[in-house]
Amino acid sequence: MTAIKQGHKQIEYRKRFFKDAFQAFVCTTGKNGGIELFIKCDTAIQADAAKLAQIGMTVQQDDYHELIDYFQPSGGLAIPILRMATIEMIPRTTLQAQFDRFSVPQGYYFLDTREKMPLLSMLSAQEIQAQHTFPWADNYAAIAAIK
Repeated sequence: MTAIKQGHKQIEYRKRFFKDAFQAFVCTTGKNGGIELFIKCDTAIQADAAKLAQIGMTVQQDDYHELIDYFQPSGGLAIPILRMATIEMIPRTTLQAQFDRFSVPQGYYFLDTREKMPLLSMLSAQEIQAQHTFPWADNYAAIAAIK
């Protein structure tokens, strides 16, 4: 998460994930966990290990061999992070106290249901501390040359 906030990480790698574009508040776990980051991501790029490793090297100077090792044998997804915004940390304990059913899931906690609208409203009303838009027009042009 720190690399995203500092503007260094523009790609999230996954072996499996949603292929559609999405936006998310990122909740960290652990003793000091909570929500302090919002990301907007584009449609995932699905490819084999070699192409994903080349994309990672091109966009954010990732280690080619580490990505090959991670994605072998079946490939995976490179998820473009289009934008990020930070908010003041809302501790997980505060979220659990204010929202009875809030728990940090092992998977994903979708906020677009009626019962979760109060949480979505509260998170959306937070003041943005910092924000950054990543240069994906340039990145997509560079990726287009990768075979």
